[in-house]
Amino acid sequence: MNIKRQYRTYTKEFKEETIGLITEQGYTIPQAADVLGVPSNLLYIWKQKAEELETSTVSQMKKQSF
Repeated sequence: MNIKRQYRTYTKEFKEETIGLITEQGYTIPQAADVLGVPSNLLYIWKQKAEELETSTVSQMKKQSF
């Protein structure tokens, strides 16, 4: 019997709001994961990607200003 695993997808807005809980409202990643019912490992990944995106955006802005 082959049962295909279904993965849950999250909107960009949901991810942004979730990262906001962690970065702006002071939730820890495990707390936010428990409140939202999302695996904490996903939140670590989302936070890292958000930080990388922010860093690359700041770097591009600095390059453009010169």
